[in-house]
Amino acid sequence: MGNEPALACCMAKANCSSKVITAINMLRITLLVNFTAVYMNKKQLIQVMASDIGISQAQVKIQIDQILLQIHKALTEGEKVYVPQFGTFELRYHLAKNGRNPQTGEVIEIAGFNQPSFKAAPALKKAINEN
Repeated sequence: MGNEPALACCMAKANCSSKVITAINMLRITLLVNFTAVYMNKKQLIQVMASDIGISQAQVKIQIDQILLQIHKALTEGEKVYVPQFGTFELRYHLAKNGRNPQTGEVIEIAGFNQPSFKAAPALKKAINEN
């Protein structure tokens, strides 16, 4: 797959419609516009997007679930997911290290692991810091 955006690859695999692409764009806009909220859960995101787009919450839920599923699949396969003007979802590998059992003081090895991470795009950072 190389360096091409992984989201485009995922969308091609799933034969995503223009409605899903529109949902991705609305997700990006909704998150930027409604960033002042301290916390927004999935249900609230669906409600806001449904009212902004003018479609039912059930339709928005299907689109959001599809977007999250494609991000999940890409990360599971070790791919990066790049959403222009929003950011990149990727895996970061943490090396194995030695730790200590606090009760016994015994040295134990902590296995290396992949940690999903998100890196915000410059446009998102700029939008957040303008407010």
